[in-house]
Amino acid sequence: MPVPSTFFRRSAAARGFVGGAAVAVAIAGLSLFFVTTGQADLRGRFARQLIDQRINDNAQQMVDTGRSIFRHDTFGSEDFWGGSLRLHQAIAGSANGGVGSGLSPTAALGLGLKVDATVLPAALIQQIRRGEVDLDDPATTLALLQL
Repeated sequence: MPVPSTFFRRSAAARGFVGGAAVAVAIAGLSLFFVTTGQADLRGRFARQLIDQRINDNAQQMVDTGRSIFRHDTFGSEDFWGGSLRLHQAIAGSANGGVGSGLSPTAALGLGLKVDATVLPAALIQQIRRGEVDLDDPATTLALLQL
């Protein structure tokens, strides 16, 4: 059955309306796409920043833990140094219940001992600067080892 030719005919106003509606739908769709994409990009950047922060926090925690282990853990060597060599008695010296002349802070530094000045109390640092601490006395070494 043939379709009458008037079926496809529309007025200019109707064609303009349909064309305008199609353009409006296309613009709305594109706008929604770009807004959604922009929000997704912002969410992605925020998520990456959170992940980066967690990574940085974890890395700092690992560094702090490693530093603490390095400074304070004996790795089981106290039996060798204290038991076999009796190093604690040599450090103390006979005047402090040990053997020999003892080890002063100055002598320990001269042998290559490293001191973490960040863990020394501020008052002690000031006393050392003023020359009020005897760095040539093994008793001072014993006191410093207790910090």
